[in-house]
Amino acid sequence: MRTQRFVYGLLAVVVVLGLFPTIAGAADPGKKLTRGAANTVTGWVELPKEVIQQSSSDNLYVGTTYGLADGLTKGIQRTLYGVWDGVTFLIPPYEKPALKPETLLSE
Repeated sequence: MRTQRFVYGLLAVVVVLGLFPTIAGAADPGKKLTRGAANTVTGWVELPKEVIQQSSSDNLYVGTTYGLADGLTKGIQRTLYGVWDGVTFLIPPYEKPALKPETLLSE
C-alpha cells in the first residue's frame, strides 16, 4: 500500500513536470521524450536498412556481411540512445541529439 502511494506520487510529479516545461527548467522535454520513444521503437530498422544500402551501393556479399554488422551496431546504438533519451527527458539539453539523423522517421 505504501509503495503504491509512492509510485503514484512519483508518477504525478513526472506528469506535472512534463506538462509544465518551465517548471522542469527547460524549453521542450516533450521533444526529447518523443525522440527517445521513436529511436527505441525503430532502432531495429537500422539492420535491414544498412543491409539494403550496402548491397545496392557495393554488392550482395558486402551487404550481407559488412551491412549486417554495421546495421546491428547502429540498431543497438539507436535503441540504447532512445532509452537514454526517454529516461532522461526531463534533464537538459533537449536540442542536442546524439545521433544523426535524430530519428529514422526524420530522414
